[in-house]
Amino acid sequence: MKTNWKTAVLCGVLTGVLSACGGGKDSDKTTTTPPVVVPPVVTLQSVAVSPANITLAVGNKQTFSVTGAYSDGSSKLVTTGLVWSASGTVVSVDPATGEATARFVGTDRVTVSVGGVTGNAQLTVVAAGVGAGVVTPYENVGGGFAHTLGVKTDGSLRGWGWNQRGQVGDGTLIDRTSPAVVGASKLWTRVAGGEYHSVGLMSDGTLWSWGLNQNGQLGQGNLTDLAVHTIIGKDKYKDFAVGKSHVLAVKDDGTLWAWGRNFSGQLGVGSNVDQSSPTQVGALKNWVAVAAGADHSLGLTADGKLWAWGSNASGQLGLDETTTTTDNTTTPPTVTTTTTPVAASTAPREVPKAPAATDPQISWIRVAAGATHSLAIRSDGALYAWGANGKGQLGLGTVLDVRLPTRVGTDATWDKLAAGAEHSLAVKSDGSLWIWGGNSDGQLGDGSLTGRLLPVQVGTARTWTKVAAGSYTSFAIRNDGVLFGWGRNTEGQQGNGQTSAVLLPAAIP
Repeated sequence: MKTNWKTAVLCGVLTGVLSACGGGKDSDKTTTTPPVVVPPVVTLQSVAVSPANITLAVGNKQTFSVTGAYSDGSSKLVTTGLVWSASGTVVSVDPATGEATARFVGTDRVTVSVGGVTGNAQLTVVAAGVGAGVVTPYENVGGGFAHTLGVKTDGSLRGWGWNQRGQVGDGTLIDRTSPAVVGASKLWTRVAGGEYHSVGLMSDGTLWSWGLNQNGQLGQGNLTDLAVHTIIGKDKYKDFAVGKSHVLAVKDDGTLWAWGRNFSGQLGVGSNVDQSSPTQVGALKNWVAVAAGADHSLGLTADGKLWAWGSNASGQLGLDETTTTTDNTTTPPTVTTTTTPVAASTAPREVPKAPAATDPQISWIRVAAGATHSLAIRSDGALYAWGANGKGQLGLGTVLDVRLPTRVGTDATWDKLAAGAEHSLAVKSDGSLWIWGGNSDGQLGDGSLTGRLLPVQVGTARTWTKVAAGSYTSFAIRNDGVLFGWGRNTEGQQGNGQTSAVLLPAAIP
């Protein structure tokens, strides 16, 4: 037997390269090279989303895992190349991470796509306090220029939105597009935001402030900004209001105090000098409620009287004086009414009940201040408005400013009030929600950007209990504690993790 040297050399050269090579062969036999085996292509056949069926409360979030089944019979987790979407509006979903947020009560489907292969998960969304994934409801909400604050029913505080002055209160200067926990206290009862500062009241009556302090609006006796909540003295308070850059507060003894910017006399202390510490307003001791606009202030006393002070450039104080004269030399006699505008007031002045109100039993019971307009409800349930009206924020069907309290429609069931920069909202005694005015950012919540000159109802629900407004945002709390927001969202002030305008009421976690 002879060795084929060519075959030997070839095998020697290829040894270790080919997995098999024939050994020495007799020269008289055929050499056979086994074929190279090509492994089959393994393809993704289907994907399964887990959990596949889940119940969430409004405001809660959920993430998912994806398992792929392959053509070779194997299965494994899929973590790349995932694209997520939701079929409706009940749930919103991050297209990259798949994190779903429950927005409205109802059902929805979340879909994941991996290279054309899709899988689904079914979500049922229930109201807060029902079923799985319960979130803590809200007790109170306050809107600022570009930030929002909310108190949960457990007394904890949340803040979100623009935070470059520390107005969110979480100890940073980082903007928050989702609610961030503010401190560890669970004693909060109320909170409100100004342009770039915030104030909150605790259940023990102490008042706290944080954010920008350029005009002394934090009431700390200095002009130092604060990124964490800091107590204002040791006094006890029962009500407060936050304007653009000033604050009003009623102490337990019924006295009224003010601090911050005072260019237009909005502090009511008889001057135009800013105050960085709480300064008493007059000598009355029967104040019960206050409201603050951009540069004007309103207050209610226990006897049902309404007072106003500060800027009156648009008639927002409702104090203009009218004089009626009758000329009997004409037939019939000519009656002329002359209105004399009142300049800004540096001290509180009483606002009339209304030009036609003569019943001594009728008093003012609710008050709200927008940037340059005012709203108030009387004890008979009638709603009155006055001041700037360029966007129809007075709800009178026109865009003409009104310098005296003027009744809004004929309804007498108004109960709660709030006012933004150029819009207004209110809740009637039947729990229905109404809104009117400017709508540049969807703050009217009707799905459009069209302003309204008369009150229009938001949806059909009659379960609303509280309302609040930021400059171009609106907020309302339902009787189950779920907080809804809509309007401007450029800085995340809607708390939904995004920065696009919200045109319809959407739940905030």
